[in-house]
Amino acid sequence: MSKDTAATRAQFRRLDRDGNGTLSYRELSRLLKKLNPSFSATQLQTLFCEIDANQNGKVELDEFLDFILDNKKSKPAEDREPPEGKALASDVRDEWKQATLDAHNRLRALHGCPPLTWSDECYIEAKKQANACQARGSLFHDHLQGPSGRHGQNGYWCSAPGSTAEVATESWYDEITDPGYNFDKPGFTGGTGHFTQVVWKDTTSVGMAVSEDGKFIFANYLPAVTSWGGSQRTSRDRAPTQWPGAQHRPLLSLSLRWPVVQTQSLPKR
Repeated sequence: MSKDTAATRAQFRRLDRDGNGTLSYRELSRLLKKLNPSFSATQLQTLFCEIDANQNGKVELDEFLDFILDNKKSKPAEDREPPEGKALASDVRDEWKQATLDAHNRLRALHGCPPLTWSDECYIEAKKQANACQARGSLFHDHLQGPSGRHGQNGYWCSAPGSTAEVATESWYDEITDPGYNFDKPGFTGGTGHFTQVVWKDTTSVGMAVSEDGKFIFANYLPAVTSWGGSQRTSRDRAPTQWPGAQHRPLLSLSLRWPVVQTQSLPKR
């Protein structure tokens, strides 16, 4: 065994605070955040999802060694089941639509932004992308083009199914403080693009969808404003403004940051 391998194994044991032989999202995030303090929650989710090759919600030693020593993603022992369903707007429950709008519009109101309306077009592309992430086993962006043009897009991953529209939207919004949005220089910047999309004033509609396995949540937006959407206008009348209400919003549970295992069945959304 090389010195590098031995040192990496020792690091794994130190990170494994509960001693169960695997690393949870929370345990590994401590290391990733130490390596790069500017990582946002979504960026941490993306990295964890890449390292967790078999998508079981925890990182085993072999996966950790592959990532640290070789910077590569382990190959799962078994092939994943691909999504089988199609993206149909008729499948979306009214409760999910309302939850999506409430989650966004409550936060947009803190910045004086007009409320969003539901978009079937955005939902269809978001659903396609959520299922594409399930099939690949990683968090990435695609399905950004629809009949109305280029979409903006936010993505979220959790190690266990059951996350709500509110949890995902709050995770994107929390980039306002981690890594932090610069209101003196408004517009799109790396690390805060998800927050910017949630509260961008020109955006008028949203559609949010969940992958069939319940682990990936995507929202598509029109008009687009993030780097994926191609519109990077930074004029102050369109960018989010610092708003007194944003300093006093109610805090939600820690599930915003750390995935929580939930076992309820997943309805159409």
